[in-house]
Amino acid sequence: MKPDNIALKSVDTVFVDCFNTVLIKKFSDKEIFVKWAEDLEKQFNISSDLIYRQYKKKNFKLCLNAFLKKGIFIENFELVLQELYKWLLNKNSSIEKEAFINSAKELFIQQEKNSLFLNEALIENLKRIKSEGIKLYL
Repeated sequence: MKPDNIALKSVDTVFVDCFNTVLIKKFSDKEIFVKWAEDLEKQFNISSDLIYRQYKKKNFKLCLNAFLKKGIFIENFELVLQELYKWLLNKNSSIEKEAFINSAKELFIQQEKNSLFLNEALIENLKRIKSEGIKLYL
């Protein structure tokens, strides 16, 4: 009997985190946002560097305001996109608001998906654990 099997005999339930455990990111959050800004540049012909910097600036301001008003740290992607869109309008952009926000969301989700991969070794171990009748919660 393997040593890891001996330890499992006394366990009836295993809890596993999803992100950075079962699903692992290939890229940092910053890298994902930079790639997202590059996607927006391709779609809307706006400098990715400006988009990235404005996104970070708007996000920081909204998070700071939420913290000062409510004492909690909240990131609201939708609200940041709306503020980013207002910034674009001031740049004399002719981009339609709904098209921009929907595309920005879709492109971000795609970048997040592209950055994830399954931890295959862990999946195999979880299958083995499950086959031994141990409850798994993700």
